[in-house]
Amino acid sequence: MLQGEIEREAATAGYRVIHIERDLALLQGRLDRLTDAMIEGLIDKTTYDERRSGLIAQRAALQDRQRFGSDSTFWKTMAERFELGLVALQSYEIGNVNEKREILQTVSSNLVVDGKEPVFPMYQPFEALREWVKLNGCGPRHGEFELIC
Repeated sequence: MLQGEIEREAATAGYRVIHIERDLALLQGRLDRLTDAMIEGLIDKTTYDERRSGLIAQRAALQDRQRFGSDSTFWKTMAERFELGLVALQSYEIGNVNEKREILQTVSSNLVVDGKEPVFPMYQPFEALREWVKLNGCGPRHGEFELIC
């Protein structure tokens, strides 16, 4: 399932490039209108500087995506997270006590108790993956990239 979605997203990569170019053009228009508003005295210098810096940061991010390409898509990210989780689980299952301790320190923060139940807060991206699995009521098959929903 994930592989099919990743392939479908890869097929739409051209659209993402077009969208980045469109967003850059729209952003340039916003910068031009902002400059015009400053020149005409419609906004003060402080407001101009704040808005301009935000727009320039957005432009830099878009230019980076355009220059370096953004391979990361939703489904590819999900596959990477499942793979990361499965590797951690498999390493935990075959590891000795010290290795298990190290894995737990890598994926989760301090143990918290809620009533009589232990709660293991997790670091990102493990927390996001756990929440996604809870919300969708599904999870990976052990050792595979296929979802069980």
